[in-house]
Amino acid sequence: MSWLKGTNNRKQPPLPENYFKMIVVEIFTAVSRCSFATVNTETPPEMYN
Repeated sequence: MSWLKGTNNRKQPPLPENYFKMIVVEIFTAVSRCSFATVNTETPPEMYN
């Protein structure tokens, strides 16, 4: 993972990169929430907050 080293060496990545990472995290969270909701339908919704 050489591309990770490049981003970790810089203290603060450029704004577009930050924005992209934020979107990826948001999408990943939403996808995992959806998969958990479909797999574990008996869990109350408060658990996902």
